[in-house]
Amino acid sequence: MKMEISKSDWKLYRERVGGWQEHYMEKLVQQYIKLLSSPGNASDHFWELEKRIKRDKKHPGVLIELSKSDAIWDIAMFV
Repeated sequence: MKMEISKSDWKLYRERVGGWQEHYMEKLVQQYIKLLSSPGNASDHFWELEKRIKRDKKHPGVLIELSKSDAIWDIAMFV
């Protein structure tokens, strides 16, 4: 089922998406700090962080193509 958003909602979405991404990435950075500060080997931390960044950068909270037809689904991914 394809959902279409209104023109005013699309405008509001475009205005806010940058702030949502910034908030999401701040949350990720805090998780990375916790990972890097935890007990264990530096090499284990390094490789785990590399794996996490590789996965996380594909999330709309980090990298997004603004598409009116995908906006509803992208908003849901920010939660």
